[in-house]
Amino acid sequence: MKFSAIASLIGVTLLAFMSCQQPVTQTGPEPEELSGSFEYEGNTYAIRSVVVYELGNETQLWISETAGYKTVDEIEKSIGELVITIPNSKLGGQKETFEQKGNFIRYDEKENSGLCMVSCSIDKSSGNISLEFSSQSLKANVNAIAGRYSGPFSEHKEPALSNQWAYNRKKADLTSAEFIEMENGAPSRIVLYDSEYQALDFTIAQDQVGKTVYLTTSNVPAGTSVLFDDGEEFKLKGSYGNIKVTIENETLTASVNLTNEGGKTLRAEYSGAFTKSIGNKYDRCVFDSGSEGYGYNGRFSIKDISVVEDAYLTIRFNPGTADNEGTMIDGNLIPTLKISRSMINKGDVDLSATEDDWSFTYHTFQVYSYDASQPDRTRASEGSIISVVMSDDGQYEINLEISYPVDKIVVKDKVDDNGNIVYTEVPKTDQFGTPVLDSNGDPVMDKVPVKEQTVIQVPASIDLYYNSSTSNDK
Repeated sequence: MKFSAIASLIGVTLLAFMSCQQPVTQTGPEPEELSGSFEYEGNTYAIRSVVVYELGNETQLWISETAGYKTVDEIEKSIGELVITIPNSKLGGQKETFEQKGNFIRYDEKENSGLCMVSCSIDKSSGNISLEFSSQSLKANVNAIAGRYSGPFSEHKEPALSNQWAYNRKKADLTSAEFIEMENGAPSRIVLYDSEYQALDFTIAQDQVGKTVYLTTSNVPAGTSVLFDDGEEFKLKGSYGNIKVTIENETLTASVNLTNEGGKTLRAEYSGAFTKSIGNKYDRCVFDSGSEGYGYNGRFSIKDISVVEDAYLTIRFNPGTADNEGTMIDGNLIPTLKISRSMINKGDVDLSATEDDWSFTYHTFQVYSYDASQPDRTRASEGSIISVVMSDDGQYEINLEISYPVDKIVVKDKVDDNGNIVYTEVPKTDQFGTPVLDSNGDPVMDKVPVKEQTVIQVPASIDLYYNSSTSNDK
């Protein structure tokens, strides 16, 4: 009995000892297996949803920490979306390094506008994507971002438009259209209206009506311009896409599909009734100060005019939407025309020859009639005209076409009498501006062309038209 009790006690003790040596089984959910992640501001974020959105020559990758998103709209409404825009030419899977301009990596509404690296391969047959990316931002208060992902993706498809227009994914119905055939071969103007205002207001060359107008990042066909959302300019420089307008019987069909340098899209599809008119120009003022970087270059729609009548007629053209960001348009900078009453209702008046008193001023543009007491004042060149028609009921139609010379400084290489470039030697410096020395401690010299400045005259111009009786901005 004693032996049996002792044996039982030893068995229980041994069993307890053995159980202490066995691993403890963990309970609870399995750890999440992530297909990818990215780092930003020292924190790591999981990648659980990837949506591929093709935009013409570019592809956008919309990325979210939340699982299950299938469309751009879902991710856009969430918090902390990551958007990567990649040129289609760089989707081969190899590592590509490029400076971000229109192509960017954006997280939490902050764009990284510096150097970035992207390696991306999209396999639509399997529904998988392989992605690696990083961005070294050049903007203040925007940190670098880097990550990788390999796994499934969803493909975002924008629904086709039907008598609608859309800027990015904001859409509205189109209700009517207007076709304005310009005189003297000027570009045709097409206006598409929604229920509130002018949705699109664009021009194409007259001989392109019925054809497809193609735009590339390096070429904008002559006569092509686009305004949208009641007068805001859609900048075509660096944009790509196409425009087509056809007229058959009583139906106008218009198709617009454009993507600008920043990746914003403007689309429209319209087919229906329209009104047709003959026009000269549309209510807009266009300035060209001779060259980029010299004075003011730009244009804006004319909302309305303010008129002061005394011995002279002083007309101020109140701007609608300006296309030159950073240029303040206030009381002192509003374009102002001052003309003698004798010039009203006289048809086209030659501004280079008239003895009547007039002036047009705005920003860097200041052009006057001849005044012997002020010979330095800028005068209009030959061919400049003005036409001011004032009706009995106080409506105005104003057409102003002015050109005049301005001085432009041109820097070029100096040449000798034989036409050879003249060189000089200057100390060579590194990227930090430190002089480069040879093994003897002497400065290393660089041979560079001698520069000289030349002043040439280039034409500047002002092109303005306003008709108060037909203005759509009234």
